Amino acid sequence: MERDLAASTQAYATAAEEIAHLQRLLEKAIQNALLVLEHRHPSIAQLLLESIGDRPRAARWMCMHQRALGGKSACEALADGDEDAVWELVAGLGGVEAGSGSIRTPMAY
Repeated sequence: MERDLAASTQAYATAAEEIAHLQRLLEKAIQNALLVLEHRHPSIAQLLLESIGDRPRAARWMCMHQRALGGKSACEALADGDEDAVWELVAGLGGVEAGSGSIRTPMAY
């Protein structure tokens, strides 16, 4: 019985270590997504950071699936070459009309 408990405890410890390792890898990949955006599309990155407010949240947004992008993340859309769709979505976050340079005021209903 004690041997089963020790084996079970070790199995959970191993699983917990693997999960922690994968979480660190995921966090690094999420942060890299924002770095790539800043390098490849600096104007979108700047607007995203201004709209979201901080780097960690902006990086996570880059990796979230967006209904407006057909269920893709901004990273996936950019990988598919759909820069315009990402630009429009990011511009909408900050109340900026894409391509116009004008500020939109969100309507409250």
